[in-house]
Amino acid sequence: MHLDQLPIVDRDWVRAEGNGKLYYVYNAPPQTHVYKSEDGGQTWSPRPIYSAGFGLGGAVKGTKPGELWLLSPGASDGTRRAVFTVDGGATWKAEQTKSPAAGMANGAFDEAGNLYASGGRQDRIYATLRTTDGVWHDPVMVSPNFGHHRMPWVAAGAEGKAVVAWYGTLEEKTDAKWYLFVAVSLDADQPDAHWQLAVADPEPILVGNLGRQLLDFLQVEIGPDGAIHVAYSKLRPNADNGEEVLHYVHSEPTLPLAMGKYFNGPRSG
Repeated sequence: MHLDQLPIVDRDWVRAEGNGKLYYVYNAPPQTHVYKSEDGGQTWSPRPIYSAGFGLGGAVKGTKPGELWLLSPGASDGTRRAVFTVDGGATWKAEQTKSPAAGMANGAFDEAGNLYASGGRQDRIYATLRTTDGVWHDPVMVSPNFGHHRMPWVAAGAEGKAVVAWYGTLEEKTDAKWYLFVAVSLDADQPDAHWQLAVADPEPILVGNLGRQLLDFLQVEIGPDGAIHVAYSKLRPNADNGEEVLHYVHSEPTLPLAMGKYFNGPRSG
């Protein structure tokens, strides 16, 4: 099957392993399908090498060759499920995580092999650690314990360094000013991790009720130098002709956070 023959869905992913090996993760609720290429995307498996029993799964590349994880959007107990392979898709295993299920399913490995999953519960944002020995720890709340906080995204870098970005308010009402929040930890691989909180952009990304308008436009990464990079969207009805506009901020490589603004995309030149 050619990938251009697949119908359009809400979310798909491509994960590159190296040496020409690629994984295309295709969400077709109620399943998430994995296709594989061995030649850099020139040809693909004619059918899925694996199909998970949930839709809208998030794909996470592991730290070892042949390792790929799929995180579910939720389960009956309100936490995510995980399925993973460590042999390039020949065999798969399943785990029940402790990550709260609200928000897009996403996770990230640090360089030591610790896995961090983001999630939400009752309008609070959590980061959940899975250590290298396969133990899921209890989720740690990284957002304020007031206001409303939604749509988290997680990234990781050096051992123990992780970041979560999301949209949140500082008010109890939902018809409010929504901001871009970032929480960073240098010891996220510890059960008693410390997280530093920042509002990355002092200008609201939206004033009003936040629906799904901005869900697909939030992404965070940690660069090789340790700097945090966030791409996000703003929706300002009285500006930009009422259209969403992509923005970008980054931090300095060292804490405390010092956010630099690159509005409407990275600077050129």
